[in-house]
Amino acid sequence: MAAPIVIILLVEALIAAIRRTQEQDKKKHKVVLLSWSVPRTVVELYKYIGALVFSMSCVFFTTNALKKVVGSLRPHFIDVCNPDWSKVACKDSNGHQLYVGNFHCTGNVDQILEARRSFPSGHSSLAFGGMLFGVLYLQARLKWQEHKTAPMRELSHQQGAKGRLTEQLYWLVQAAVPLLQVMMLLLGLYVAATRVVEHFHHGRDVAAGMAIGAACAVFGSFFVIDMSGRQDGGHF
Repeated sequence: MAAPIVIILLVEALIAAIRRTQEQDKKKHKVVLLSWSVPRTVVELYKYIGALVFSMSCVFFTTNALKKVVGSLRPHFIDVCNPDWSKVACKDSNGHQLYVGNFHCTGNVDQILEARRSFPSGHSSLAFGGMLFGVLYLQARLKWQEHKTAPMRELSHQQGAKGRLTEQLYWLVQAAVPLLQVMMLLLGLYVAATRVVEHFHHGRDVAAGMAIGAACAVFGSFFVIDMSGRQDGGHF
């Protein structure tokens, strides 16, 4: 979850810098809380980081609830279990294969319990959910909400060197958004893939974890808050 938070902090800092150099009516968007004027940047950070925390909480509780209810065995379960094979019957008296439900494990109890909680993958759900939220955030703040976050071109001639540098930085970051989004999605996919490569989860566990992460990220982005920008009016 650290990567999306860092991205939110950096982008909001950039937008705040643009707002300071270009906003004409500074009282227009003030938020008053208990007689204290809350800076617009603090409000935006609360909004987006709060939605991220909600999404990741949704991922965490959903994933762990399913682990306890559904579970399933990890690929390395037999090694952790270390069954007493003398007590495990794989065939009946007629030679037919039997489903083994009790492995008579002799290994560490805590490790055995953890090895029974393969479905869904917690690392996959948290990593992919966090990265997808970051992707949606970048798309929202620098694309969908460009009408209120981008520098106002009609005020460009009024800015000093610092203001022009900030404006150029904004357009540079906006141009890099697709690349950043692909990198974030690939990072989430990489974390999920390592769970299978390291034989800690089955493919279905990882797929389910990614689906949970994606669902919670989308819910947090469009139902907890509306990132689409359709309800926003005006600039900044």
